[in-house]
Amino acid sequence: ASPIHKFKFLFLAAHKIFEEIDKFYKTYRLPSYGEITSEDFLNIMIYILSESQQYTLYSDILFIEEFLSPLTLNSCKGYYLITAQAALDYIIEKGIKDENKSNDFQLDFKK
Repeated sequence: ASPIHKFKFLFLAAHKIFEEIDKFYKTYRLPSYGEITSEDFLNIMIYILSESQQYTLYSDILFIEEFLSPLTLNSCKGYYLITAQAALDYIIEKGIKDENKSNDFQLDFKK
């Protein structure tokens, strides 16, 4: 897939996360939670990406960044991309992994 297709998919996935959070609060009739902070979203991305087994995502994000304009990187869509990269950086730095995955799980992101 092209960098643009990968970027669109990443944006749609991030947007879906927010939709699912809204749906959760409405389904269980919980009080309004207000805005999700950037820290909340980063933590959610860390969890989702650490469980996703998408071993080439880190290199995909670096590839996508090469083809985006600074204007796009400074937009809402760019925020999702940078948040995904920060989540992956955290996963690699902290060595988050599942016991069932290989010990090289984190290193595969940087290949």
